[in-house]
Amino acid sequence: MTMEPPSWKYTGVNSATLQMCGTEKEEEFISLEPWELAPEKQPDGELSQKKAKRKIEKAMKEGSHYFEWTHKRHGGEEFYATVLLTKVATPQKEFLLATVRDITKQKQADEVTQSRAKELAKMNELMVGRELQMISLKEKIKKLEKILNIKKKK
Repeated sequence: MTMEPPSWKYTGVNSATLQMCGTEKEEEFISLEPWELAPEKQPDGELSQKKAKRKIEKAMKEGSHYFEWTHKRHGGEEFYATVLLTKVATPQKEFLLATVRDITKQKQADEVTQSRAKELAKMNELMVGRELQMISLKEKIKKLEKILNIKKKK
């Protein structure tokens, strides 16, 4: 998709983006502002509109900017994406080319992996704790055997 200053509304879009964002026609899509395809706030709590403007300014200043973003399909469903904003300059005008990739499945897989890693760490901690208790109990038994002068049968 492309966006132009000063309004930063979309000026062009391809069919893959229309499908990803849940819009059917280019006219419908380009009537939207970037923050209208995002939840009110991003996961860090910052307002999407404010953050989007900062990201756009950075891309225009530095030539490009790559980041993760929580988008919202036109129907309201949120999805995770990576965004690459690239400044394009022609003799007639400057604009941004936005390349957006839906990474929802990747994020979900990462969350499952992190959850399982936490479960395994907790299980390991419990097992190590149990083993330490067993060692402690064996030491106490040995001390009691010495005190009571009990010899082990072989």
